[in-house]
Amino acid sequence: CTFIAAANPKKGKFSIADSLVDQIDLPKPLIDRFDLIMPFVDTVGKDDIKLANKIGEIFQGKDTEEDIIESDLLRNYIFYSRTFNPVLSKEATIKLNKYWVMLRASSVGCSSNISISARHLNALNRLSRCSAKFRLSNKVNLSDAENSIDLFNHFIKKMGLQVLEPVKEEKVKK
Repeated sequence: CTFIAAANPKKGKFSIADSLVDQIDLPKPLIDRFDLIMPFVDTVGKDDIKLANKIGEIFQGKDTEEDIIESDLLRNYIFYSRTFNPVLSKEATIKLNKYWVMLRASSVGCSSNISISARHLNALNRLSRCSAKFRLSNKVNLSDAENSIDLFNHFIKKMGLQVLEPVKEEKVKK
């Protein structure tokens, strides 16, 4: 079951200085149920003129569609991808488990309001399965696991949790 929700920040605008969880007016137990949380932050920058031009084109009635996949093709692709039921390979399972254990250990004593739980490992498994479905595969490979870890890292950094990068394993010479 997929559930998508939107919430406005308490003060009307997200602040990068404060924890994301503290800025959302939802109970923490509910926030913990979401696999991914993404703030949409409006920042002033060099691309503002591109945004202004794009908005202007829309109001001028210009055709602004560029490289868009036709909706029927996308709908059929998604429908077909949902017929797959990927299982994790041993390598993917090991990668996800090691990452989760490292992440959980690094969150102990952290000042963030986010606690890493078994729910997060379940989320990583679901994200890995989604990556495999996107490839139209019934097998979750190491690349799928790495993709889910990268995506998960991106989102938890946005939530204000420090992420320790995994240490590369080196072979010990005898």
